[in-house]
Amino acid sequence: SGTAKPAWYAFARGNHITLAAPPRARRGTRIGLRGWYTCASIGGVPGRRLLIERRVGVGRWRVVRAVTTGAGGAYAARVTLSATERLRVVFTGVATSRQRLVVAR
Repeated sequence: SGTAKPAWYAFARGNHITLAAPPRARRGTRIGLRGWYTCASIGGVPGRRLLIERRVGVGRWRVVRAVTTGAGGAYAARVTLSATERLRVVFTGVATSRQRLVVAR
């Protein structure tokens, strides 16, 4: 069909996912996350499924929800903060954002 498969992005290099999250929030409240998925060769990548993951303490990374990038590769989501946790965004097998620590008050 001419559409790029996930492997194309893995070999295209220059893939980057940003993640903006508040540094602290009250436990049990919903926090907003946002960012972009971009590829150096084509810019923002629309229509890609990203996984938002969380880790509490030294536990395993667990998927919280999935989001799809919109125009220009932008995404936004809201998640409930259960405790102080680390968050990251993953495009499976291709790119992972930096971790963000959100401290629960």
